[in-house]
Formats: sequence, structure tokens, C-alpha cells
Amino acid sequence: MSDHSPTSCVRARVLPLLLALVIATACSRDRPAGSGDFFGGRTITYVVASNAGGGYDTYARIVAKSLARHLPGSRVVVRNAPGAGGLIGANEIYRARPDGLTIGTFTFGFLYPQLVGDLDGQLDLEQMSWIGKAASEPRILALGRATGIATADDLLRSTTPIRLATTPPGTSAFYATQILAEAVGFKIDVVPGFDEDEGQLAMLRGDVHGLIASPSSLRPVIDQGLAHMVLRVGDSPDTASVAAAADFATTDRGRALVALLAAQSLIGRLTVGPPGIPQARLDVLRRAYSAALQDPELLADAARLRLPIDPLDGEAVAERVRHALDASAEAVAWLRALSPHRGLQVAAP
Repeated sequence: MSDHSPTSCVRARVLPLLLALVIATACSRDRPAGSGDFFGGRTITYVVASNAGGGYDTYARIVAKSLARHLPGSRVVVRNAPGAGGLIGANEIYRARPDGLTIGTFTFGFLYPQLVGDLDGQLDLEQMSWIGKAASEPRILALGRATGIATADDLLRSTTPIRLATTPPGTSAFYATQILAEAVGFKIDVVPGFDEDEGQLAMLRGDVHGLIASPSSLRPVIDQGLAHMVLRVGDSPDTASVAAAADFATTDRGRALVALLAAQSLIGRLTVGPPGIPQARLDVLRRAYSAALQDPELLADAARLRLPIDPLDGEAVAERVRHALDASAEAVAWLRALSPHRGLQVAAP
């Protein structure tokens, strides 16, 4: 006997619909790894290994907004994971599931601790899934106006060590600061423990004399005449008038160390995922990223914020990473002597 009750009629209409949804969901899970529509309806977490409001955070937010437009139906959510000079956020990206749904950005200065073996397996730059980079910014030595040091010649004539803020021992700015001083030949006291924004505030308070940073991060204090750009490693149109460190490195070792710093500056504002993202899915991310960096809305955002855009695709970035990790034995030996795990003495903050 047939059941024509209201409940059975509803069941008869709804069950096929539920069955179709279950089948659709199963099919979605079974899509090939590189399917272009894999990201539709999904949320990508973009991890920034620094505090909100800084240079990396600003780039991340304009990249994330544009990337979502080029992965139709996706959401890209920026999340800050600062700490330990960026190592906490970088390690979070490195340890994420390799499904393409967790990507992010951090400083390529982890090159130095990796070269000397100080990352203790927390990160391996060569194994990561490189998606692209947005800019190549020089590294700038900036000194506060109160120091009276406005040029590289002033710096080299000074007989008093200058106090420079850096991130914690073993991190990017910690190494880069000492590499630059050794390569060019000026005296410093390293004052570690700051992030980039805190270092600038310390310079403005007079607690330190200066720091190394990117020109886009330094622009507000430079524009207000509160600090001078004294030396640069790397090139950009708006810093062409700043003295190049390569011109003051007079020894083979000095030139090798400047080249090491230059390798870092060539991979700025990067976007990367954990090792093992399936190639087809990584290709989708790389194509969307390249399109995002050419998007007129992103370019307008960057112009408004005075952020340089000099993109490079993921495969080219991966090649630069491999080249940077192939540093000379002499440069690695000197870096090893700087390792905080080997008893380097630094000034108290």
C-alpha cells in the first residue's frame, strides 16, 4: 500500500536533493589536485609572520584582496602570526597541510640561519612551494638625524661604534646588520630584540642610532627628515642617490658579503606555501598570483600606498632561492662566526 502522507511526500522530494548534494560534495573532494576550480568556495589562510601595520602586512593585504579575485569563489583571509623575528609565522606556513589552503609571507632573511644550520629543521627554504614575489627592495642603513651622520663617508670617518637595532639573535636583520658592517668596514654595537617598527621608534627616541630596513618601511621617517638613508644594498629608482655598499667593499670577502645581502634583497615581499603542494594545484596558485600582481586595482592600491611592485613568478623565485643557498664557503664560514649559538656578544637593549 502506497504511503501518501505529507511526511513521505516531503521525504520523496528532499531525499533526492540531499543525495545530489552528497554526490556533489564527494565529487568536489575527489577533484584532481590541480583542478582550477578547487579553490571555489574555499577559504585560503594567508599567514603574515609579523605584526599588523608593517610593510609585510601591508603587502599581504593588497595581495590577498587581489588573489581572491583571481581564484573565483575563494576567500583569502590574512592572519598575523608574529614572534621570534618571524620564525613563528614562517614555521606555521612550513608545517601547514600541503593542500594550497595555507600560504603566506615572511622575510627571506632566514637565508642566513639556514646557511649556518641554525634553523634546527624548523624551516627549509629550498623545499617550500614558491608562489611568487611582489617586489625587490634594497636593504637600507638608516641613521637618525641626531647622529650627525648623513653620508657613507661620515659613517666611515666615525671612530665611535653606532648602535643599531635588530630583530632577535639569529634572525634576518641580526645577520644583515653585521654582514653590512663587516663588508664595508664600520664599527657597530648590535642591539637585538626589536621588530622593524619598534626599531624605528627606538631610533626616533634616541635609544639606538639606526637600523637596516626596506625603503618603503622607512619612507615616513625619511620624508619627515627624521633620519638619513646612508647606505644601500640593491637597486631601486627611488634610492639611486643613496651610496651603494658595493662601492665601499674593497676586499674579496667584503664583496662576497655584499653579494649575499643582495641575494636577499632580490626576493622581497614573497608569497610561499609549505613543501609538497601538488604541482598542478601550485600551478593554479602561481597563475592566479601572477594575474593578481598585474591587476589594475592592486596596482592602484600600491601606488596610493607608495609600495613598489616588481613581480616575479614562482619558478623564477625558486631558482633564485637555490642560487642564494649556494653561497661561497668563505661567506658561510664568516656567517657561522656570527651565529648567536656560538657566543656572540651583543649590546643590551
